[in-house]
Amino acid sequence: MQEGAVKAEKYKRAPREERTDDNGKVWDSREEMLRGTDLADQQANGKIAHLQSRVAIPFSIEDRIIFRYYADFTYERDGVKIIEDVKGMVTPIFLLKKKLIEAMHGIKITCVHRVKKKSNGGKGEWVEKVVASGRTTSTRSRSRSTETSSLLEI
Repeated sequence: MQEGAVKAEKYKRAPREERTDDNGKVWDSREEMLRGTDLADQQANGKIAHLQSRVAIPFSIEDRIIFRYYADFTYERDGVKIIEDVKGMVTPIFLLKKKLIEAMHGIKITCVHRVKKKSNGGKGEWVEKVVASGRTTSTRSRSRSTETSSLLEI
C-alpha cells in the first residue's frame, strides 16, 4: 500500500462518532456499542458479572497459534459463563472460526442482534441469532429492558 493510501473497509460501518460511547471508547460497530452499553447497565444492576469486551480466544495446533477469535463480550449470568458475538451479517469465515473455537475449547458462542421495535421508542430488543450451517434465524429471546428469556443452543 502506498504511503498516505487509505485501506478500504470490507463492510460498511457507521462513522466513528456513531461508534463511540459516552466514555470515549470506540467500538467496531454501532450495534456492538449499544450491546456493550446494555450489558454494562445489566452489570451495574447486578444481573450479570465479570463483563469483558474483545476477549481473545486462541485456536492452536501443536502449540502453534493459527488464529485468534475475538469475542465481542464475555460475562457471567447466574454462574454460567457466556461468550457473545454481536452479528449483523454472518460470514462463512465467522462460521468456520466459530465451529473451530467451539470444538477446540468445548464452549458455545452465542450470537445476538438487535431488532428495532416502535413500541419501546425504537430502542429495540436484543434477540439471539441462531446460526447453523450458514443459515440464520432470529429468536426473540432477550429484551433490553427485561431479562425474561432463556438462551437457546446454537
